[in-house]
Amino acid sequence: MFAEQVEWRTGGQIRFMDEEIIRKAAQFPLRTLLGPGVSVNFSDCDRNVTFIPAHLTYLAQRLDLPDLMRFARAQPGHRRQSELHWALRDLCWRPDPKPAGAFIPARQDWFSEMMWLLARYDPADPNALVLAAKGGHNQEMHNQNDVGNFVVHVNGETLIPDVGRGRYTRAYFGPQRYSFFVNSSRGHSVPRPNGQEQVPGEQYAAALLDQRSDASGDSMTIELKGAYPAEADLATLKRTVALHREAPAWLGGGG
Repeated sequence: MFAEQVEWRTGGQIRFMDEEIIRKAAQFPLRTLLGPGVSVNFSDCDRNVTFIPAHLTYLAQRLDLPDLMRFARAQPGHRRQSELHWALRDLCWRPDPKPAGAFIPARQDWFSEMMWLLARYDPADPNALVLAAKGGHNQEMHNQNDVGNFVVHVNGETLIPDVGRGRYTRAYFGPQRYSFFVNSSRGHSVPRPNGQEQVPGEQYAAALLDQRSDASGDSMTIELKGAYPAEADLATLKRTVALHREAPAWLGGGG
């Protein structure tokens, strides 16, 4: 909304919406879906997320993103429609019936800097197997000590979940943050070598060893030893996560 106002008030001399980063940000919800209405919830995020159709519609039209318009039509509508300003936005930017069809995500999405992998066996089938995994480091936005964490979703159910966020309190964002189960390594599908948990800090990070996607499947291999303190006494700790595409689909890996 601010970007639109700046552009209008400067007569189009300043156009933030033309930046490539805006297109990438606008498509983030499309790239992080596990299934209808269910998104990857690494860090302090919720699994079940809905978006404001009016905002998606505006972005779809302004940035020429047909898939975002399809996604907008699938949203249930904003819960605050009774308030005038939301109702006016929904009236001005109503999802267009074109292009036809439902949004279908990609078979694979990869975020290289965060080391996020999402692999979908059959994106057109909402019940098909989906794998999500992350590397990254332990000083990310709303960080949880979860380097190497993974999520498995199938038949509309997240069988191996990320617990998500805890209750937002002063202590939750203070020195006690990693004493909370949801923020600690205990709250994630990661190893505890020699009883040691991961610790916070940007230096506690994964190293990407391999990432590939082809007709046979999608996989990521990362070195995890850097996410742990010296007390873990690790020479190496590698984790591989993989979705194999031969029918029936199956997951593999180790570490």
